[in-house]
Amino acid sequence: MNDKITKITAMPVRLPLKKPYALANVIQKAAEYVIVHLETAQGIIGYGESAPFPGETEETQADIVSAIRDYLAPAIYGCSIFDLERVHEAMDMALPKRFFAKSGIDIALYDAIGKALNEPAVNMLGGLYREEVEILGGMGLPKNGNEAAANASELVRQGFHTIKMKIGGGPRLDEENVAAVRACVGDDVSIRVDANQAYSSAEAIPLLRRLEKYRLSLIEQPVPLWDMSGMAKAAAALDTPIMADEPVYTPHDVLLIHEKQAADFVKIKVMRCGGLYPALKVCAVAEACGLPVVLGSGHESSIGVLAELHLASALRTIPHAGEMNGCTRLAVDSISNPVAISSGRARLSDSPGLGIESLVCESYFI
Repeated sequence: MNDKITKITAMPVRLPLKKPYALANVIQKAAEYVIVHLETAQGIIGYGESAPFPGETEETQADIVSAIRDYLAPAIYGCSIFDLERVHEAMDMALPKRFFAKSGIDIALYDAIGKALNEPAVNMLGGLYREEVEILGGMGLPKNGNEAAANASELVRQGFHTIKMKIGGGPRLDEENVAAVRACVGDDVSIRVDANQAYSSAEAIPLLRRLEKYRLSLIEQPVPLWDMSGMAKAAAALDTPIMADEPVYTPHDVLLIHEKQAADFVKIKVMRCGGLYPALKVCAVAEACGLPVVLGSGHESSIGVLAELHLASALRTIPHAGEMNGCTRLAVDSISNPVAISSGRARLSDSPGLGIESLVCESYFI
C-alpha cells in the first residue's frame, strides 16, 4: 500500500510577534512551534503543528521534538494514514499523554489524507456545516485602562464583534481595564475575560461579581485547573457563564466537569486534545453533557489555525466565536497563504487537506 507512513520530521521554529503578548503569569516575546513534516510511500506530504505555550502547557518545544523523534514517529511507521484509531492507539502505547506532540502528527495526517483523496480535511470531519467561522479578537493583559481601550478600539476597527481580554493583574487593574473596554466598545460588542487560573475562588468571586456590571458574555478559567470545587462555587455564584479551559484534555475531563457542575461552557483546543481525531470525541461528550463548546487556542500559526477552522466548520456544536486567532499576532507566519480573517470571520478554501500552499518559515527553524 502506498498510503503508509514512511517519514516524520519534527522541526522546531521560533517566529517573531508583532508585539509582546502578556498573560497574568508570563509574557510571550516570540512564538515557538514544532512543524511536523509527514511523508507517505506514495510521496504525499502532510504538514502539522504543535504549539506549546510557556506558563500554560507542560510540554515544551524541546519535549515535543524529542517525543516525536524518539517515541511517536517510530511507533507509527508503516501505518496507513487512514487508520487514525490504530495510529492514536500506537502513539498512546508508545508514550502516555504528550497531547501536543501527538496533535502535530494527527494534524499532518489529516492534511495528508485530504491530499491523497483530493478533498479538504473538513470532509473527513463530517463535511461542511458552516460556510464561515466567527473569530474573536484577543488581547493580552493590558497595563492600564488606556492601553485596554486602545487595544479594544483597534480590534473593533478590524471588524471583530467579540473581544476576549486577559485579566489576572489584580482586582483594581482588572476592573479598570474591563470598564475601559466596555466604555470604548459600547453595547454592541461581546466581551469575554480570561484569568488563566490567576485567582482562588475566594478571590475570584467578589471580583467577578463586580465585573459582571460591565455585561460580560463569558468568564474563562478564573481558578486553578485542579480546583473543580472552586470552579463550581464560581459557576453557582455568578450570573455570567463560566468556561473551563485548562482542565479540558479528554472526554473524561468533560464528564468530570459536568459531574461537578464546574462550568457552563468548555473550551476545546485541538492541540490539548491530541489532534483533530480525539477532539471529535471530546466534542461529542460535551454535546452529550449539554455543555456548549468554544474552540481554539489563540496561540497557533496558520497551520494550527487551519486545523481548528476545519473542525469548527464541520460541527454544529461549535456555534460560538472561536479563538482561532494566534496567527494574527505573528509578524511572520508559517505558510505562504496565511489565514485571512475579515470582519471577524474566516472561510475555508476547497483546496485538498488543510489548504496549505507552502512553508515560508524555514529561515526561522532552530
